[in-house]
Amino acid sequence: MDAHVITYALALGAILRLSRLVVDDDLTAPAREALHRRVHYIAAPGHRTATFVARLTACTWCVSIWISIGVTAAAYWAGDSPWFRYPALVLTLSWFTGIIASWLDSPPPVRHVVHHTPDTASVRVISHLADVPGQTAS
Repeated sequence: MDAHVITYALALGAILRLSRLVVDDDLTAPAREALHRRVHYIAAPGHRTATFVARLTACTWCVSIWISIGVTAAAYWAGDSPWFRYPALVLTLSWFTGIIASWLDSPPPVRHVVHHTPDTASVRVISHLADVPGQTAS
């Protein structure tokens, strides 16, 4: 595989993880709260600086452009070096782990079974196969 493709994939993973880290991660929540307190201490709420910081730390889409500028610059100048690749690999694997864990931890979708009762000509939707008379869940 071309070295540039690996660098681009690692840069993408790093941008995704860093954006999530800044906006949504519990790990950085104290830093976000301290930053908000500090900005509101310096600038009144509604001031351009306070509004910019509030939006930047609450919007993954908004912060990703700034993070991508830094990550892209790092990839351009040091993309082939271990100083870029190993941290970017760690961030990419962390992002994948978070995505997979949230997918695995989410409840399974409810399956609806339509059951037709021949003697009454009625139809009812059942959430679980075990609720159908004469059927067992497998």
